Amino acid sequence: MQIKIDTSGRVGELDKNTYLAFADDDNPNFKYSILLSAKIKNTIHRKSKNRVTDFFDKFHTILIYYCIRDHLNQFENLQICPEGVNERKLKKYLCDRFKDNVDWRRLDSAKQIEISPVGKKCAAHKYLSELRKGNKRDVNQKLTQSMITRLLK
Repeated sequence: MQIKIDTSGRVGELDKNTYLAFADDDNPNFKYSILLSAKIKNTIHRKSKNRVTDFFDKFHTILIYYCIRDHLNQFENLQICPEGVNERKLKKYLCDRFKDNVDWRRLDSAKQIEISPVGKKCAAHKYLSELRKGNKRDVNQKLTQSMITRLLK
């Protein structure tokens, strides 16, 4: 499966909720999404920005982690939209986060992980558009402050 991950706007936009989703262009029913509210995002940023280096790169990594961690074994290729963060650092932090995950190592060693814009026509982008317009209850997982802060170092 060719999976694409997209983000609703930049993670650094503290006044807006952040949605992150993946979807398969060939199978629109295979999709998953997470939501982090602006309120929680602001609180975490305010408490962590001075003690965490590369805050937004690491923050974005954690959101991706929660979105894909339970589904990696189903992926053949993975394209991640960097959405305003440093691509090289994002890849490094993702590799650090998933270093013990055999499915991540399989994808990484086969060079099947690409960090580049996914485009507006992909299924993940369309899915995010539906979520932003629709009901927050349609999101698969709502992240909490503790879920983020325990991984943010």
